[in-house]
Amino acid sequence: MEADPSAHFLESGYRHLYELNFMEARADFTSYQKARPDDPLGKASEAASYLFEQFHQRGVLTSEFFVNDATFLGGVSGTAEQNHNAGFVAANGQAREQAKKLLKTDPNNVHGLLALTIADGMESDYDAIIIKKQLPGLSMMRQAEADAKTLLAISPKEEDANVALGMSNYVIGSLPSYKRAFLWFGGLHGDKQRGMDQMGSAAEHGHYLKPFAKVMLALAYEREKKPELARALLAELRARKQGATVEGILRTKEQPNDYNHEMPDVLVELWGERTTFSAQTEKSGLFRFHGIPAGTYRFAAELPPNFQLVDESPSDSPPSITITDRLCYAKDIYALPTAHVAP
Repeated sequence: MEADPSAHFLESGYRHLYELNFMEARADFTSYQKARPDDPLGKASEAASYLFEQFHQRGVLTSEFFVNDATFLGGVSGTAEQNHNAGFVAANGQAREQAKKLLKTDPNNVHGLLALTIADGMESDYDAIIIKKQLPGLSMMRQAEADAKTLLAISPKEEDANVALGMSNYVIGSLPSYKRAFLWFGGLHGDKQRGMDQMGSAAEHGHYLKPFAKVMLALAYEREKKPELARALLAELRARKQGATVEGILRTKEQPNDYNHEMPDVLVELWGERTTFSAQTEKSGLFRFHGIPAGTYRFAAELPPNFQLVDESPSDSPPSITITDRLCYAKDIYALPTAHVAP
């Protein structure tokens, strides 16, 4: 099954986003919107680039901001007018409109639900942290939580939704007891540990928001005075910045011209001239390598007996990839019974 080539723009965009290259990220997200104009995830991702840029400028995603209740629960300095982020507001509003329009005709559309979850979650953060309208922020947080639950009920593998759930539980659980009691009657029930567990799940199994979930979880560990856990996550994030990300799906062939059958729990390796990288495939067959330096690498995998690793064409065995920069590379690989591999 041939991968959607436009998906590369999203992967590259989020890669640039987490490298703090916001202009490049927006260029990628704009390219995705041109290729997939009906997918609201493009606009939601563009909105994320504006909000993350503002977070970076104001030091929101730092220990100093996060461990201080005055800022964590009170927001950044300045008035709502001074902190207004026109790019974010416009893109996020368009993403929400696109998502709702899509969900009217297809209520179970995964990208529609994911875009809505991300848009509502970001607006909650923007309301509470940037323009300091805590009640609207909490109301939008409740909406994002409902979006996330709907998405996970339909597609449990969409672990990015757990970022919204984790943030909701952790933030509300961090409020003073009298505020939590007030919110309890309004249907908002915070639980810090549950929130950290949900962010941990997104940090382990998420996709686009996986690095963000790791940052938020590390900061939560700092607040909870667990610096050793925070350091481990931050070290992993630093390693991610030092090279490319390579990801794809290991598939097997059960019918002629059909590679739709994923292979979970298989050790996949990238063999370079000087070093080897290893990863385990997930339930979906997804594998992912981080921090890969420039160079040419050959794929290898611990396959069942009588299977051989090949590229899209059996004659292209074994599959390889050349890394030339720090972008995210998508590369699916295939396992065929040896009897089916061309000599």
